[in-house]
Amino acid sequence: MRNKKLSIFYILCLFLTISSCSEKKTPRNEDRSIRKIRYKNIEFKKHELKGFDSSGTGKILINKDKLLFADELFNVIYECDLNGDFKKIVAEKGKGPRDIAGCGYFIESKDGYILTTKNWIVSEMSNNWERKNLFSINFPLAHSLKEVRNNPSCEYIGIYELDIFCKNICEFDNDHLLIPITTEHFKLNGYGTNSEEYYKNSYILGIVNKEKGIVEKMIGHRPDVYRKNKYIPNFNWFSFTIIKNEIIVSFAADPKIYVLNKKGENLYKYGFSGKNMKIDYKCTTNPNIALKNTQEDFIKYDYYNSIKYIKETGLLFRTYKNRSKDHDGMQIYKDCSLIADIEVPKNFRISGYANGVYYAQGESINDIISFYTFKL
Repeated sequence: MRNKKLSIFYILCLFLTISSCSEKKTPRNEDRSIRKIRYKNIEFKKHELKGFDSSGTGKILINKDKLLFADELFNVIYECDLNGDFKKIVAEKGKGPRDIAGCGYFIESKDGYILTTKNWIVSEMSNNWERKNLFSINFPLAHSLKEVRNNPSCEYIGIYELDIFCKNICEFDNDHLLIPITTEHFKLNGYGTNSEEYYKNSYILGIVNKEKGIVEKMIGHRPDVYRKNKYIPNFNWFSFTIIKNEIIVSFAADPKIYVLNKKGENLYKYGFSGKNMKIDYKCTTNPNIALKNTQEDFIKYDYYNSIKYIKETGLLFRTYKNRSKDHDGMQIYKDCSLIADIEVPKNFRISGYANGVYYAQGESINDIISFYTFKL
């Protein structure tokens, strides 16, 4: 009996050793890119939103049989049918129980909608557009002002702020939001002031407690492309989403898509460069020059500008700006496989999916908001 127990013990030890070795051999941030092109051309049908006045600046979201447009400048949510015909205003800026604080960011939540203004005020709305929660996002200052001013650390939540260049927020879990963050501290930033520390160790995502309104934790870092090409501040931003328990991040200047766990650890990456992209970015360590060059940089250079996951079909869409005056580019990924890299209309963004049809927002000209439909 003793020999039998010893045999079982040794077998278990051997199994655990093999398992441990297997885990150690699995590299973090391994590249899982696969190219399996299935679609070379897609037919797009163009439509327009009709029946209401708009600033032309905002975001389209598809929810079942509804098309919702959040006007960033007017701070109004318009509801249309899937053909783009106006039905009604469902929410607007105000202080009432059905009002929002604004709509700089706009997502569908588990049981309603979440809208965040650019000055960090969050409105949580039900499916019936009744306000469930209203709070401001705060970055707590856990150290003295003198210490924060003179000896800033990437670990100090108080030096960060909401990154308004990243047009994403996500539900992290039932009690938390995931938001893009950045720091522009005068002694710790991406313009040359302690930039090695900034690009290596500063965080990109903040986890916000919805009840308290505070950033409780920071996760995620920039990829190597920003350490190799340090001073490209106009392309130092990203898009992100959450698929199940994984955070998917696509950076403006990086052809790879990064997959993180909810601790912010890199699990793996995948992705291929877009077609005919101009990426020899102009570097600067001067924030005033970078700001002055913003418009010129966005016209002259190309970058990855949005990702959108469609859970009904399991496809991830990534759009990118192309040097062409006539079209941009869009990649479609199934898991880690690139299944399409095609031309799309300028300023193309995937908005959602309904009844077997994909919807995408297009370029806004003279305050006329266009959108496209297509099938795969």
